[in-house]
Amino acid sequence: MAAGATGHAIRRIIAGVDGSDSAMHAALWAAREARCRGVPLLLTHALHMPEVAVPPIEPADYAQKQQRAGSKLVTETAAKVSTQFPDVVVEAETSLLSPVHRLSDVSAPDQLVVTGTRGHGGFVGMLIGSVSRALAMHARGPIVVVRGPEPEHANGPVVLGVGLDPNDSAIEFAFEAARCYGAPLRVVRAWVPPMPVAGLGLPGAAAMGMAGGPGALPTPSTMEDSDEQEADDAMRAVEPFRRRYPDVQTEIVAHIGNAVPVLTGQCAATRLIVVGAHRRHGPFAVGAGYVVEGLLAHSPVPVAVVPVCASDGG
Repeated sequence: MAAGATGHAIRRIIAGVDGSDSAMHAALWAAREARCRGVPLLLTHALHMPEVAVPPIEPADYAQKQQRAGSKLVTETAAKVSTQFPDVVVEAETSLLSPVHRLSDVSAPDQLVVTGTRGHGGFVGMLIGSVSRALAMHARGPIVVVRGPEPEHANGPVVLGVGLDPNDSAIEFAFEAARCYGAPLRVVRAWVPPMPVAGLGLPGAAAMGMAGGPGALPTPSTMEDSDEQEADDAMRAVEPFRRRYPDVQTEIVAHIGNAVPVLTGQCAATRLIVVGAHRRHGPFAVGAGYVVEGLLAHSPVPVAVVPVCASDGG
């Protein structure tokens, strides 16, 4: 597959598996994506082997048993996936690392990592727990978190959330996905109006609001104007990609409200929600961000989290 404007076409898809139903859903979603993109699929099972022996288990025996069980699990999963997707090249592996470390290690701008929501062993709490949260914070390439089997009616648009600081890698990922699916792309800008002075309880604030001064409450007409302005901003962010993907039908909308409920409100028949991950660094940087963590916790459809790549200037 030829590289896009950011230079990072997806060349392989990696899915973490552990024998759970959730991981199987993720593996099947990943296989469908691999078939669509014409790339191979790697299924990886993280054994999370301890670095030191834990008595009374003999280290060699324990390691051998875990490796045999893990190899059997991932081989059987690969066979099930290949049965449903015989035209996809499926590879299988086990790793001694933890799920977070293995999936982080294989992540890259041209590698798409796919995980389920909840699993067994090291994959427990995949959606709102440590694995997906850590991947959203640290993966070097795009990840997709899948919740349950893909509904049969999921033939709607790809939804792209565009914030005030657009992420070119996320934008291009969304356009590529829409082209791959033969689906339209809906670009959504969520915005919240500034808090009026009248709402701050300051002396004279209510009067200022009534007078239409700096603290004036937003009216339906001003909110409609702001919707148009926000949509125009979003259109400017994606316009270069609209020119590169003229075959992708694009709709641009703006809605007042916080990003998470606005984006999850778009989920009817949606194929995929795509958002960018703008990582913050420093002693007070925790989590993957409000929007990313909110979507991972609440979106009923697969969510793609795409980090800023070096070519984006991030």
